[in-house]
Amino acid sequence: MSKYFRITAWHRTKNFSFIGDSNGKFEQLWQFSSLLVKSGFKIVEVSQEGSFDFGNMPKAAEDNHILIHACAKGTPIIDGHKITVANKTYTTL
Repeated sequence: MSKYFRITAWHRTKNFSFIGDSNGKFEQLWQFSSLLVKSGFKIVEVSQEGSFDFGNMPKAAEDNHILIHACAKGTPIIDGHKITVANKTYTTL
């Protein structure tokens, strides 16, 4: 099972969003999501490798970190399956 996860999240009180990847830091997707929810984020979209294309963001190296690909004020732009934050875009499958 893949341990590569991508989450798009929005912080309600601080009004910013981001796209972040984890490649090996978490065993399960819920662990990544839980960390963000406990930090005040609303999860907008969650995916694991194979259920999204990488878009204009390279795949994160396997390590014990979270890679933030994009961060911007406000909510992410969602157009069907296309998700955009600060001109960084990917598509869910």
